[in-house]
Amino acid sequence: MPRIASIDYDVVAKAAEQLQSQGLKPTSRAVQEKVGGSMTTVQRHLQQWRQQNQVIDAVEAELPASFTASLKRAFNEEIKKARDEAVREVQQELEVTRSECEALESRNEELEQKVPAWESLSAERDKLTGQVTEQNAQIDRLRTELEQLRQELTSARLEAAQERLQSQRDHQLAQTLQQERTGLKQASVEERNARIEAERQLASADAERTSLANQLNQLSARYSDLEAMRDRLREELDQERSARAAADEKANAARARADDLASREQVLNVRLMDALAKATRDDGSQTSTTSVLGADQRK
Repeated sequence: MPRIASIDYDVVAKAAEQLQSQGLKPTSRAVQEKVGGSMTTVQRHLQQWRQQNQVIDAVEAELPASFTASLKRAFNEEIKKARDEAVREVQQELEVTRSECEALESRNEELEQKVPAWESLSAERDKLTGQVTEQNAQIDRLRTELEQLRQELTSARLEAAQERLQSQRDHQLAQTLQQERTGLKQASVEERNARIEAERQLASADAERTSLANQLNQLSARYSDLEAMRDRLREELDQERSARAAADEKANAARARADDLASREQVLNVRLMDALAKATRDDGSQTSTTSVLGADQRK
């Protein structure tokens, strides 16, 4: 929703005087059409202008024109000075409050941008945990397969040797046994190589599991740090919100002070009316005394 521009007393007073000089009645609607702003603000300033003009009109009817003009200028200057001072103070306080609110908004956005990073690390930790579990299962499967392979090789060799010993007792058996022995040696070498390769794979899997476990521990520690950071960030966010509420309260206090200054201005108007009335009475008394003295001298 577009914000209505704020207008001050001088703008309203000038517009009312222009309408009055044109022979038109300075109503709230007529003044608002010239200066814009909200109707409430126009009515408040216009009421103040009318009160001041009532005082000045009453005084002008009883005082000399030169004294009235001088008094009117002094009165307007004093009112304008007090009003300008009050406006400056309120604007300064509002600027400070606005700067504090902008800083709080910037800090709030920075804290909210850090939350997705924590969620991403949490997902990465879950992924690594699944990989560790899968590697452990693979290691157990390799160990089982290695043990089965050893049992099958041992059983096959024994059965083959027994069959050959029973069926061949001559030189062919010896040759066969020699060949079998050679084959067994070769098989033993192949078994040893297979065992070494399996052990190498097992060691590699153990090393990989250890690495994954270390990564998991590091990620868990980092996750704990991020949880602590999240709690701290939430606490900072709560503090920032409290500070924003305090800033809003300060802004409300500044507005209340502005209203108080307006009330003081009205009190000054009343005091000025009393002073002008007293000056009028004193001037009348002085004029009567001068007339009596002049009559005595003529006698």
